Amino acid sequence: MGNIGKKNCISKLLKILNGNYDNLARIGAAHALGLLKVNDGFEFCKECIEKRRWRTAAIKALKTIQHRDRIKIIISALDDPNFMVRKYVVQSLGDIGTEKEISILQKAAEHDNEIWVREDAKKSIVKIKQRIKN
Repeated sequence: MGNIGKKNCISKLLKILNGNYDNLARIGAAHALGLLKVNDGFEFCKECIEKRRWRTAAIKALKTIQHRDRIKIIISALDDPNFMVRKYVVQSLGDIGTEKEISILQKAAEHDNEIWVREDAKKSIVKIKQRIKN
């Protein structure tokens, strides 16, 4: 981005996000826009999670997007049949979640049928508690 400037970069990323591009490219644009503090990619990422397409990439992008509903949308993927998606949800909640999400993580830590999800849920609870403490 250094040589093309932030404004020009945002313009190009918005074209990708809103254009006729591959969904993974569009999610990448949403993620990059989130890092640049532009939240235009929220609706597209929400749609990907709701329609169960590119869910882990959409969750990763949502972590960078400062939208009041991002945690709610990430949590909605916790019932996904793919354990890797659930694993990514609990990891993401550890990164951006608050005290309110601890009970959701505790349920995953106790009841998810995959050990990797349960273990990451426990780690995420610790991360949130450490963040609260500091």
